[in-house]
Amino acid sequence: MGSTSDRSSEQNKENISLIWFDPSLNEESTVAETIRTLRLINDYVVIHTNIEECVSYMKMVTNEKILLVASGTSVPTLLPFVIDLKQLEIVFILNDTCQNLLYLMETYPKINGIFDDREELHANIHKHIHLLNKQIEKFSFYDQKQTISIDLSERTAAFLWIQLVHDVILRLPSNQQAKQEMINACRDYYQGNDRELQSIDDFEQNYTSTDCIRWYTRETFVYKMVNKALRTEDMEQLHTFRFYISDLSSTLAREYEKLEELDELITTVYRGNQLTINELEQFRLSEGQLISINGYFSTSRLPHVALQFTNTDIHRQDTVPTLFEIECQTYESNCSVFADVSKHSDFPYEKEVLFDLGTVFKVERVRKEDQIWKISLRATDGGREIARQYIEETRKEMEGDSVTILFGRLMTRMGRYKSAEMYFQQLLINSESENPAHIHNQLGLVYQAMAEFPQAMNHFDRAYRLMKNSYPPFLRDSSHVLRNISQVLREQGHYKEALDYSLEAKEVLDKLSDTYELDMGHCLHSIGSCYRDQRAYTKALDSYEEALNIKRAYLPENHVYIAKTLNSLGLLHYMMKNFERALNYYVSSLEMYQACLPEDHSDIANVYHNIAEWHQQKHQYDGALHHFQLALAMKEKCYSSDHPSIATTLNSISSILGAKGDKMKALDLCLKALDMRERLLPYDHP
Repeated sequence: MGSTSDRSSEQNKENISLIWFDPSLNEESTVAETIRTLRLINDYVVIHTNIEECVSYMKMVTNEKILLVASGTSVPTLLPFVIDLKQLEIVFILNDTCQNLLYLMETYPKINGIFDDREELHANIHKHIHLLNKQIEKFSFYDQKQTISIDLSERTAAFLWIQLVHDVILRLPSNQQAKQEMINACRDYYQGNDRELQSIDDFEQNYTSTDCIRWYTRETFVYKMVNKALRTEDMEQLHTFRFYISDLSSTLAREYEKLEELDELITTVYRGNQLTINELEQFRLSEGQLISINGYFSTSRLPHVALQFTNTDIHRQDTVPTLFEIECQTYESNCSVFADVSKHSDFPYEKEVLFDLGTVFKVERVRKEDQIWKISLRATDGGREIARQYIEETRKEMEGDSVTILFGRLMTRMGRYKSAEMYFQQLLINSESENPAHIHNQLGLVYQAMAEFPQAMNHFDRAYRLMKNSYPPFLRDSSHVLRNISQVLREQGHYKEALDYSLEAKEVLDKLSDTYELDMGHCLHSIGSCYRDQRAYTKALDSYEEALNIKRAYLPENHVYIAKTLNSLGLLHYMMKNFERALNYYVSSLEMYQACLPEDHSDIANVYHNIAEWHQQKHQYDGALHHFQLALAMKEKCYSSDHPSIATTLNSISSILGAKGDKMKALDLCLKALDMRERLLPYDHP
């Protein structure tokens, strides 16, 4: 028997995976009883008896924390292979044979204890699950030099996403049908877990909206599944729990209003955490900047309660005890929504204060005092203002895009392509308020980002026909769709057809009574790229320069759209063999991108790639390799692992390595790039 679990083939919809490893387990009845007992402590349980399968399984866990229980005889063999996994949080040793294993605790700091009594073991597991569930969250940091436009970095998109998720979920239908859908999904997931099924029955029969805070503080199935869905940005799960999330956020808002009416001041609250070294460094680099938490944020009025959560009895080298000191004022009109929920809690002595979904804080100060790091935060509504600016700027470019559409667009920008696909497909089925033409356009962009070009073309075509045939027609937005179609055709190598669509987009804009100068600038840029692809360099140059003049007239001095045209002009002059002029445009583009984008943005990667090709043409192979590697590192952060742009850069690195004499490595990269292109591009691509 290699592995046994009634859950291992399913997605874990909670935050913790409990893995039990014991090679001596071989009786099915013993295994079944072990699973039944452990599921009363943590629902997701996997039992392994084969070391290779156990190691492989643990390495594949990415979105959960692992608590590992291992038999005493197996620990010396297993732990060297898994102890450094960042997802492995704690190890418990079951010492049925009464061996002397204390030396292991000095070797492996993640070991919590060695137990010969199963009840004591279970109690310790339960204690640490409670602590972990209180500490698992995801922080999103805002790139304050990021220009608010539709061309966002993944990091900024993640920050904005959590600002919009609150509003989007509150707009979804929250009725008895939504409640029953949630209950049915939970019942299906928790099959075989008697404790959770009883809790679900209780929820179905007795829940009222006034109970929602109590259900959250009790750490029931609702608490665990909602927090996991928010942390992992799982839109399918969030849609399933829309009934409860809507209740909880609305109730917190009412409780906050009561605090304001009573003039009850809550000035400082506290939260204890174990942060990783990388997380702490991110906070240190973000002093003065904004962060948001992907979920509801639990704190306490009492510092000594918060400090309890900084001590886990585990002396790990990769984490540090951290105390958040959070300033919040009920009398400030710009503060976030929060409420004292201790009267609703099963743990009233914790004096819990709960912040609403997507609360934003400003990082004021990070310092170390004694043996603990202290991070001072101040609650602010700065996130709402940033979200408002983003919505306004985006609506200037796509008139038909509602907040609901923008929410899905952010998922695409975050690289959450499958989630975005599911979200927009659900909108097509369930939304009566959204125009299907704009949903099809967004689905086209999702499939384009995944390099699934036939599906992208299908949705763009449907979007265009719906926009054109509506009354009145969405002419301006239809020109955007035509440009999207042109871009997909360019990526497939169909350059003449791509030009036809870009020219048609310009014709649509020419016929409009209103003047949309920036739209025309984008359109001329697209036309210039199509001419460049066909080596009609004079026409390309005219189109690019006209586009640049328009953008400089209507945009701030430093703007990503200006930088984009500068980069394209550089590429055009490179193809025209005006090499020095090409480099000047590349450098101007790079400096402008760096002034208004985060350092790992895909647009910056594209400029580095072009600069690398310039060095390559000059036979400056070290400079070329350096810039290609910079481009590749950024693209691997921004794109899926098999994106065509990565294949292009891999192929370029291969040619440089070949020129430098490293033939074997060059061949490996060339074959890897070829395999990616054969899978992603049509057979007749140039």
